[in-house]
Amino acid sequence: MNHYYLCIRVNREYMLLPTDLIVYFESHNHAMYIFVNENGTLTKYVTRMTFDEIGDFENEMMCRTHRTYMVNLDYVDSIRRYNLELRNGFGILPIGQGRYMEVKKIFHSYKK
Repeated sequence: MNHYYLCIRVNREYMLLPTDLIVYFESHNHAMYIFVNENGTLTKYVTRMTFDEIGDFENEMMCRTHRTYMVNLDYVDSIRRYNLELRNGFGILPIGQGRYMEVKKIFHSYKK
């Protein structure tokens, strides 16, 4: 199994986050919140990145669900109209109305 990492800067220090542990990204007020599964607990890291800067990171396991969210499909339990539910009780995230059909298609293709 290949392991990939995302290098982020947090409080003047650089960290490597294993991509398979990243549950989702949330962009808000020029900050990127990265939520990581650390032993069953959702941990939040804050950095100054944009989705454009992590655009190459969006691949077959990551899906942009909203203008402010990108989610790791491995952590998606189900999709309901304009929302997706994360596994392990990690929460419910919105799906943009314009992205709903595409996200639903990507999710169902990914889970096959």
